Amino acid sequence: MTSFIAWVGVDQRGPASLYFASDSRITWEGTKEPWDAAKKVFACNSQPEIFGFVDYALLPLNVLTKAVVAIDAGLRPAQAELSAEGRCDWLWEQVKHEAKAHPASLLRSFRVFYGLRTGSKHPIKAVAAEEEHGDDIAKFHLFVLSWDQKERVWHEQTIKVPTATSSVLHIGGSGRESVEDWTLRWHESEQKDTSRVVFSAFCDALDSKSDPLSGGPPQLVGAYWDSNAKTFGVYTNAHGATFQGSPYYGYEKGLVPWRNSLFERVTPLGQIIPRAQRHSRPKLGTPKKPRS
Repeated sequence: MTSFIAWVGVDQRGPASLYFASDSRITWEGTKEPWDAAKKVFACNSQPEIFGFVDYALLPLNVLTKAVVAIDAGLRPAQAELSAEGRCDWLWEQVKHEAKAHPASLLRSFRVFYGLRTGSKHPIKAVAAEEEHGDDIAKFHLFVLSWDQKERVWHEQTIKVPTATSSVLHIGGSGRESVEDWTLRWHESEQKDTSRVVFSAFCDALDSKSDPLSGGPPQLVGAYWDSNAKTFGVYTNAHGATFQGSPYYGYEKGLVPWRNSLFERVTPLGQIIPRAQRHSRPKLGTPKKPRS
């Protein structure tokens, strides 16, 4: 199963980033042995587009891996490139095609998340910006596609992305209750309405081990108003340096950005990058939801 969270980061001028975070655990029916190295969030190298999933893993992992490669290789039809909805429709066609070819008796419920940015001008909070830049103002979009095994139907959803403050857009998976609890506790502290609070709360939820179906290191991807999407390396006290859910044994220097559990910019060794903003851990309240 999964713990998953999506959120938008807003600075003094407007929406500036869109993030997905997930755990790394996959479990199977009939066994208590988990696998804590599964890739669950994805980012294009050539586009400001990110992807994720919850619940049944095999089909979404397979189709999203292929979709990212196809997009980066320029294989998406030109007509689909014209709008966020066109790109979303193309992706949903890939998912549904894979699902149709999947053995029906083995297909389980799952949910796919697709986030992207359109436009390239920073969304300044002024009416004049709309008049000057028109459709080229950077806007973030979040789409969700779900397959319901019991009802055997597809559900499509568009989640509105707020523009005033950094906000959680969706929390999903078997670890939803734990992530919601820790997110609430962080947002009730003196630190709130920031990306670092959301990611810190998510890491605390995984560390709490409240959901036995979620585990392994956290994974993080993001899209920005001025660049293509990024896959982050994550350094935590529990797992050290990890990249896409697996231990990182590469060189200290590279093109991959790194964050720790407080969302600070760090090296793969966990050291704060010089001149990077430091974040303190606030005093948190007690859990608001009962533990099962």
